[in-house]
Amino acid sequence: MRYTIMTPTLQRPELLRACESVNNQTCKDWEHLVIFDGEFKDKELLAKIVHPQRKVMKCLVPEGHSHSYGHPCKHYAWPEAQGDYLFNLDDDNYLLHDGVFEDLKQVTGVWAIFPMLYFGKRFLNDPPGLGLTASENFLVKREMGQWPDRLEYAADGYLVEQLKSKYPYQSFPSMRPTASLESSNYPGFAWSPSMVDLTVTVLQGRQFTWDQLEPYAVSLCRSGFKGTKMVFVNDIDPTVRANFLRLGFILSDYERENSSRIFFTTRHEPWLTFLEKRYKDFRYVIWTDSTDVVFQSDPTKWLEVHAGGKIVGVTESLRFKDEPLNDEQIKYALDEETYRQLREHEICNCGTVAGNAKSMLDLFSSVRELLKKTPEGTIDQAVYNRVFRSRTDAMVPSLAEGFAAVVSWFLMQRSSDLWRSPELFTNPTPRLDDSGLVYPSGKDVPFSIVHLYDWDQRWKAVIGNRYKEVLAPTTSPRALRRPPRWRPS
Repeated sequence: MRYTIMTPTLQRPELLRACESVNNQTCKDWEHLVIFDGEFKDKELLAKIVHPQRKVMKCLVPEGHSHSYGHPCKHYAWPEAQGDYLFNLDDDNYLLHDGVFEDLKQVTGVWAIFPMLYFGKRFLNDPPGLGLTASENFLVKREMGQWPDRLEYAADGYLVEQLKSKYPYQSFPSMRPTASLESSNYPGFAWSPSMVDLTVTVLQGRQFTWDQLEPYAVSLCRSGFKGTKMVFVNDIDPTVRANFLRLGFILSDYERENSSRIFFTTRHEPWLTFLEKRYKDFRYVIWTDSTDVVFQSDPTKWLEVHAGGKIVGVTESLRFKDEPLNDEQIKYALDEETYRQLREHEICNCGTVAGNAKSMLDLFSSVRELLKKTPEGTIDQAVYNRVFRSRTDAMVPSLAEGFAAVVSWFLMQRSSDLWRSPELFTNPTPRLDDSGLVYPSGKDVPFSIVHLYDWDQRWKAVIGNRYKEVLAPTTSPRALRRPPRWRPS
């Protein structure tokens, strides 16, 4: 038998479409393992997918591993596979045409990569790797293809990295796309071609200069991001305003809240007010700070591969209990039981968060409401971590997965007042090259986003120089009326 198709499922109705796309293949040399993550609850669905070449199994997963994106299901079902090659097909995806398995007969080596469709767009990265390759992008010999027993969302990337380190691969860039992802793996997230992506940040006051903000603005323009770039502003410097407009950003003025609450408890108000009315227009929302953030690549490309409908938090690579400043914040803001539980987790930075628009709206609306109930002076990061960790759609990638790096604590390891023992860090130290790009340790693909790089003057200078404009900023009225076209470099 040539193929074993492996499909873990939470018994969603889309499973029927996936199964029918397998049934319709002109090449019949396959078996299909459908692994139910839990009990057979939907007996009607079970009856509809019956096929003599399909084996339906309950998930033989140790307690505590269930629902981990289907990865443990595939890991523990692997001994049941009989095919020469393994093909992974998620239950909400499907094979695009009836000749997929005929096309894949071209594969003769240990493993191979080929195109698929992500939200209607052709998707293939060569070389493959963590953050670059999806489950339906590759075929692998059964003996070498046991799925990793990992809880991270990006287990497929770890398998690809393992294969790449041991075996050569075949690449078929001209092959017809094999499978399609058109919806998310998570309830409540539905994408349509009319949706665009959105980046948001907030600026309040004239203390911000263009020199401080230029790396953020220029890097986002150069990153390849094709969505809407919004800055919510209150009483900002005219030079800053002119240059954001010139680079194609949308500026939305808001009224400062008339209260004693500090900026870090109110900064989400303007973009949440906007998103409450407009969330259906957007696919992904990327919220970041501005003066200490740069975009090294388009973050939506990473989100397409790894996030689905999840909210992506960015770790500071220390646990609360090992970092007194943040530990003190959550102790001040939260009840004793919540504090005791939360301090065992990694700190997630509140200045870089991404996810589908509706989930981002729900998350930060909850943060906003909880902030109103916390003591005066509470910082939003404490409340954000409390709400974020309570959600089932939250994910925190390791730095090796390449989405974003908060580098502040790494840069302060030798500071006399902020020193942290190296063994307390949950990730290896990121690497800065001479050109101003920052990489995960041991990787050759840069992070998509870098945050808090300004805690070290050398890093700040090298990264800042990379994102200087060729043309000098201007505040002329002409610049406001007719902004020249920005051409990413």
